[in-house]
Amino acid sequence: MGKMPEAKLEWLLGFLRALNRSPRLEPVLEAVLEYAISVVPGAQSGSLLVLNEEDGVFEYRAAVGWDMEKLSRVRIPKDKILQKVLYRDEPAIVRNLHELNKKHLPKEVAEPLAEFSPLAAVLTFPITYEGKTIAYFNLDSKDPDAFSPADFQRLEEVREVITLALRAAWERERLAKSEAKLRNLLDALPDAVVTIDERGAIQSWNKGAERLFGYSQQEVLGRPVTLLMPEEHGRRYERAFAKCLAEGREPYRFVEVEGLRKDGTRFPVQWSLSACEQKGQRLFVAVGRDLTERVEIERKLRESERRFRLFFERLADAVFITSFDGEILEANEAACRQTGYSRDELIGMNIMRDLAAEEPAITYETANERLARGETIYFEEKKRRKDGTIYYTECAVTPIEYRGRPATLSVNRDITARKEAEARLRGVYRLSRGLALSRSREEACERAIQISRHLLGAQICAVFLLDEQGKKLRLVAERGLPEGGRGRMYDLAHARSPVAEAARTGKRAYFPDLSRESFRDEGPFGAGSRLVVPLKVKGKVLGVFDVVSPNPNGFSAGDILLFEVLAAQLAVALEAQAAMEALKKSEETQRKLRGRLEELHLAARKFVTCATEEEVWKNAVRAAREILGFDECDFAVREGDELVTRATLAGLSPPGAPRIHKDQGGISWRTLMEGRTLFGNPRDFPEAVAAEGYRSFISVPIGDRGVFQVASKEENAFTEDDVRMAELLAGHVAEALRRIELEEKLRRQALHDPLTGLYNRWHLPELLEKEWERAKRYGRPLTLVIADVDHFKEVNDRYGHLRGDEVLRQVAELIQSNVRESDHVFRYGGDEFLIVMPETNGSAQNVMARLREAMARWNEQSGLGDLHLGLSMGMAVWDPSEDKSIDELLREADEALYRAKRGHSKI
Repeated sequence: MGKMPEAKLEWLLGFLRALNRSPRLEPVLEAVLEYAISVVPGAQSGSLLVLNEEDGVFEYRAAVGWDMEKLSRVRIPKDKILQKVLYRDEPAIVRNLHELNKKHLPKEVAEPLAEFSPLAAVLTFPITYEGKTIAYFNLDSKDPDAFSPADFQRLEEVREVITLALRAAWERERLAKSEAKLRNLLDALPDAVVTIDERGAIQSWNKGAERLFGYSQQEVLGRPVTLLMPEEHGRRYERAFAKCLAEGREPYRFVEVEGLRKDGTRFPVQWSLSACEQKGQRLFVAVGRDLTERVEIERKLRESERRFRLFFERLADAVFITSFDGEILEANEAACRQTGYSRDELIGMNIMRDLAAEEPAITYETANERLARGETIYFEEKKRRKDGTIYYTECAVTPIEYRGRPATLSVNRDITARKEAEARLRGVYRLSRGLALSRSREEACERAIQISRHLLGAQICAVFLLDEQGKKLRLVAERGLPEGGRGRMYDLAHARSPVAEAARTGKRAYFPDLSRESFRDEGPFGAGSRLVVPLKVKGKVLGVFDVVSPNPNGFSAGDILLFEVLAAQLAVALEAQAAMEALKKSEETQRKLRGRLEELHLAARKFVTCATEEEVWKNAVRAAREILGFDECDFAVREGDELVTRATLAGLSPPGAPRIHKDQGGISWRTLMEGRTLFGNPRDFPEAVAAEGYRSFISVPIGDRGVFQVASKEENAFTEDDVRMAELLAGHVAEALRRIELEEKLRRQALHDPLTGLYNRWHLPELLEKEWERAKRYGRPLTLVIADVDHFKEVNDRYGHLRGDEVLRQVAELIQSNVRESDHVFRYGGDEFLIVMPETNGSAQNVMARLREAMARWNEQSGLGDLHLGLSMGMAVWDPSEDKSIDELLREADEALYRAKRGHSKI
């Protein structure tokens, strides 16, 4: 090998000194450029473009003869650089570089390069590493004839040195970046990362460890890792660590212990341990994670499960958790009481096959399809208890997740009493028809006894009637009494039995436990309960209705009410029969009154079929005209301190009908206050209001509800028989009104939610069908809005269920008061409401906005502190031109609510 020229040797030594002075890339590159400019004739300046792998661009990292501050801002995409595009990464001499830049480089790259003085020639060659170009070496000249292929030969002697040095510096820089990234990554981790040697001394410490334990890196390096543990845990760790090393095995990979911070506080921590080697030294990397939040979550979860179990067990309704195929996975105490099975017996049974007495209206296949879509379904079901007895439930089933798998939560409310009440209501209808059709007092009494035994469950039933003088009671009909009881008599002057007392006072008596009672003039009844109800018409006692149940407390409040209605209906029927019997005594009277009695009888039958007060008034006016004959009539009802006309000879009274205040007095108010019939010539009554032309009148109280009056322009136009007819007609009207009121009360109980007073969801199908057909008939849109009370569960959790019930009532009133009168509001679920809005489209949005504003105002004075409730609402609009079913519209509204809740569209 020849001797290296002295100049080259001197450069090489300087280059190595520069390399040793700094591991940075820039000084190395500058040394390379300075030497290259010195050995290549014509070279005036030079630069090095180095690859930035992260950004995919080449950047100027060193330059001689250029303003490096400006040049460093130029970044050339690696796939756009000229050396690659035009010269395929081969050594090249480039002429007229600026024109080529303008032609081939992006504008944002070419324009900054144009700031530098024009170059006539550039000598360039690539530097590669691991098969890719990592840099371009460039020598520049303003002389267009500068550089020749011989210049590459001049650089060839040092090119390898340049390449090796650049590769090494580039690799060092890349490694430093990688190490910096790793350090940043470790410091960014929320977990503590600690390196420990075989002596248990801490060798490294990241920012996460500093945040977790409170020590800086300088405070812990070289100190034992037991510094991070309470003393009792530290000694145990040292023994276990030493034993693992002695046996040649790694410590446990995961361990949960108590950690100790610099300030002395303790907290739960999980360590993950792994072994590694570094420079021949065995090290252990420990990753520590603060478990405080997880431990707290687990505690809250246990508390939540405890509260759920408490709530689950305390619910009055039967609650089952079942799989989708009906297997019972869990049941509460109420479920055991309702079914008669123990909890162990229920678990594993199938709620569909083992409890249902018949398949409900909704099939299980349909139910499972809807549950799979996340819907809550409602239906009624007939079930059978363990002892074989039948009962009815109202079921609400919703999908849940139970112990990691899909399940359903089924709430079953016993509605057997309601079903029985509905059956009894139907019995009242039959009773009313039957009594009205009775042809004698005995038949009417027998019908009443049959109903009371078969419908109301009475064991002993008896009907006593007063004689004509009203002094003695006679048993005329009975069931369950010992033989020979028929014809029994009570003298009211001396008898002290409950039957005689009811006849004297006109008041009912109830004895819930006969075993504690002793009745004079009667033998012992034994165990059970007894109800004695007087048969009265307009305050006049006709007899007594006496019933006995074999069970103590055998008659509920509803039963007593139905018995009173039965007694009132029977009394009216008896009074009608008595009137007919009295009239039959005289053939002449019978001929005159037959037609009127038939009309009264027909009217009584029509009253039984009346469903509304308006129908009662229409039939009453028609009957009064046919039975009495008069020039004018008036039916008025009491509203507070006013009597308001409901119907006249002209028909039903329109709004704004005449009203008579109590202070004005008059015949009508005297009749009502005294509770008796007045009749005669108005001139004989000082309180009579002057009515020109009328010389006769009858004024009859309609129970305590109002007054029925007829007037004639003839003197003495009405006889005693007319008065009696008017009283009978008024009695029928009063009982018809009372029956309708009772039916409406029972119907309202069946159709309305008892908590909020809104319609319940059982009335929804009927009303939706009606509004659907109306919308189709008139071609008007129909809108459904489903509203869900946000955060309502927190009200129950914080303030209890009584406060939660009050909040639901207030929200129901808020919704009802902010919709139109034509809209219908339902309680759709626990805290869900549904609004049916006929003939709406865009106006529904106004209603929803009004509800949001009202809810916001309500929150300001709700008294719930920082708990603000909201309404999530979903709306669906049906246009009659669309081919869509009611179920699809309901599902569309439900999905809109779901999207609203997902999007947090709340107040």
